[in-house]
Amino acid sequence: MALKVHVRGDRVRRLREGQKFTQGQLSLRSGVDRSLISRIERGIRPNVYVETIGALARALNTTSDYLLGLTANPFPSHQSTDPPTELEYRLSKRLRQLSEEEQRYTLALLDFIDQYGQPPPPRIIGNEAKQEEKQAS
Repeated sequence: MALKVHVRGDRVRRLREGQKFTQGQLSLRSGVDRSLISRIERGIRPNVYVETIGALARALNTTSDYLLGLTANPFPSHQSTDPPTELEYRLSKRLRQLSEEEQRYTLALLDFIDQYGQPPPPRIIGNEAKQEEKQAS
């Protein structure tokens, strides 16, 4: 008798979209029917066979534990020694969406916060900067 388990469809979708796969592409990579992937992601079919979880995990380069909601770490243990929290995962996802220049600026802001405990004051531009210069004179 095959065992069924509860899969986190939101995590399947997040990883699939993060790797820029369509449901059809994930279906080809995993061998899981596209319509089943759709139902899993929408929460219509959360209980699936263990073999289905394994196929999805391999295709998405993650662990079954992550897809089952047993860990917040989406990466296999050989890729990371310190499992990220859900917030760290969201931050890394957002960073990957930034340009290299924006990533460098973000890193500089984080270094500033680390050194001084707060973000730098916002830059004032335009007429406000001229008014501020007059006040300082």
